Amino acid sequence: GQYPGMPFNQQMTIPVELTLHSTDRGPRLRMNPVQELKSLRSKAHKWTDLRLKAGENPLDEIQGDLFDLEVKFKPVRGTQTSFDLRGHKVVYDAATQTLSSGELRTTLKPEDGTIYLRMLLDRTSIEVFGNQGQVYLPLCILPNDDNRSLGASCAHGEVEVEFFHVHELMSAWDTAQRKRTAVSTAVRNPCLKRSGMLSVFGVAVRKNHQGQSTLMPLSKALARSDHESLRSGRLPYGG
Repeated sequence: GQYPGMPFNQQMTIPVELTLHSTDRGPRLRMNPVQELKSLRSKAHKWTDLRLKAGENPLDEIQGDLFDLEVKFKPVRGTQTSFDLRGHKVVYDAATQTLSSGELRTTLKPEDGTIYLRMLLDRTSIEVFGNQGQVYLPLCILPNDDNRSLGASCAHGEVEVEFFHVHELMSAWDTAQRKRTAVSTAVRNPCLKRSGMLSVFGVAVRKNHQGQSTLMPLSKALARSDHESLRSGRLPYGG
């Protein structure tokens, strides 16, 4: 990727989890966003039993620049299901069973008659995961600042959508927002599970015996949590 006027190129992608799966074609790796990313979700827009067709956009009233989108639909042969993310298209072509994002393209066959997509929209990137991480398309983008819109439609027919979830995201760098949601939405970090702390993007949440929670840099928390404390389940640093 190229970023005009910046002293760097290439793309820093979101953290992912790799898992190994048995398939008819042998062992295959899948990659999916880490669960901790869900701690950045704020307002959600949800639909079920929706039908996508040309000329109609259920996302018309949603505006923003940071989103986590999940959709599961039943492709119909000959249709092209399209998602417009700030002017950039993610398209599933049912005739060729291909998924495309910008100039990137890959084969993606339906599973049990459905396609599941998770699309993460950042200010300079779109990352698309297909069918629970079977395929992955990362793309650098430079959207127009005036275009903060989302869209979803279907050409050459219509498709049935089992569910469509659009999550607005908070910035990972906004400490104030993270403090407001860390305790209620954080996912436990396996390394710290027995130490009574929750990890949220470099911030450790520690709960004392009274249930009160405090935040500290994760690096500091790790430095103060020795192996014996984690193994025995004792809370570190006087908890």
